[in-house]
Amino acid sequence: MTQWNYRLPNKMHDLFCRLPQKTISQIHRHVARDSKKMSLLYLDKNGNERIIPLMLRPRVMSVKQRNYLWKTTQILNEAFSKIPQLYFDIPAAQEIFPFEDGEAKWVHDILPALNHKHLENLSRWDGNTDFSGKNWAGAYHYFENNAVGVGGVWYCPVAELITLKEIYPELKKIDPKLSLAQNDDARILLLKLMRRCAKNSGVRDGHHALTVDRDMFENYVEFPMLAKYLKGHGLDTLVCDPRDLYLKKDEIFARGKKVSLVYRDTTLAEYFAMEEKGADMSALKLAFKQNRVISSLSGEFDHKSAFELFSSATWTQYFSAKERAIFSKHILWTRLVRESRTDIKNGKVVDLIPYVRKQKDAFVLKPNRLFGGEGVEIGKLISQRAWDQELEKGLKNPGYMIVQELAHVPVKRFPVHRGTAQDEERYTVVGIISTPDGMTVVGRVAKKKVVNIAQDGGLTAVLLCQNI
Repeated sequence: MTQWNYRLPNKMHDLFCRLPQKTISQIHRHVARDSKKMSLLYLDKNGNERIIPLMLRPRVMSVKQRNYLWKTTQILNEAFSKIPQLYFDIPAAQEIFPFEDGEAKWVHDILPALNHKHLENLSRWDGNTDFSGKNWAGAYHYFENNAVGVGGVWYCPVAELITLKEIYPELKKIDPKLSLAQNDDARILLLKLMRRCAKNSGVRDGHHALTVDRDMFENYVEFPMLAKYLKGHGLDTLVCDPRDLYLKKDEIFARGKKVSLVYRDTTLAEYFAMEEKGADMSALKLAFKQNRVISSLSGEFDHKSAFELFSSATWTQYFSAKERAIFSKHILWTRLVRESRTDIKNGKVVDLIPYVRKQKDAFVLKPNRLFGGEGVEIGKLISQRAWDQELEKGLKNPGYMIVQELAHVPVKRFPVHRGTAQDEERYTVVGIISTPDGMTVVGRVAKKKVVNIAQDGGLTAVLLCQNI
């Protein structure tokens, strides 16, 4: 019998390729059927629905690797929670978080009065891990933190469940010793976070409102499915637009139902835009002031430029030794694009713009606050002229753009069914959803280096393997 060493690269892929073509075709049909039935669906900006492609073989990690990722992301969550206080205490920090005037007013009116230790955020730390090889941890870096409207809370566990139901049993026929298991369910992590937040806020009754902008389609599929799931686990839940929230005798209501807690997809910039158009945001502001929103307003500091605080000696002095160790090992060098003098990785201080202009192949430019992979430019893939034009765009729009050290994005082979199974390469990234109660991994793939579901990407289940 073949001995399968899943610590080695591509062994899970090699195992899958042992399956007969007839079996692979059956898996493909069943995965497509289950994906539609279990709402593994995405709506683009125009409201067009598509099934999110789920790779036909999983990625795997060991329990030890899982525990390491949980530990590091919990340390990073603690570091992230310190940012609001730095923002209020040190004027220079406000330059790194370029809120619009209307957003800044919300932040300054609401956050200072709150106990930052009790603010709850649901974060997803996106990175580039390759789980194979002895030095996997040394090659793992985080790109950014998403702390508002985290995608994948529904998709991730559904992808894992489909994989365990339709693919794992067939793989086990080839390797009977194979032992795969689901990660912590992101939906349960959210459920526990919501219950803890409600308890800390002192509110005992009412519905949990999952709020999503009715004019934004991208996350809309996840919210109704999450509401149905949470109801099934004993949590009174409704889905509404943030503009549906209103006050009645100092209590928060939506669609005639009392609201105890708000889970939000919408950003502060979008709230302010609604307010500018005449929407009454007083109920939502009260919910923020009473610490009844996940993610709290502290989640708004998830600008990509936050990584400047984690990767510059100017700022790392404000963090613990444990946090600095994680920064040094796993955080990519990142700077807000502006005329400045700054330290680089060898400790030297340089003029930022001439340095990144000359070293373009070592960097990537990203819009500071956009999402979905929009506007990302990889230096080595564009001309010097195009790179310089992007830098100028950043300089003309203060706070708009960050420059970040270019990280290696692993390329993996996956079987793709096109009548028969064919090997195709995909860039792979992961998103770690991490809370004190556990963690899970949102695995994503794409044909392009910018890996995102919104950029025609797909999903891959990342499962725990007891054989590693």
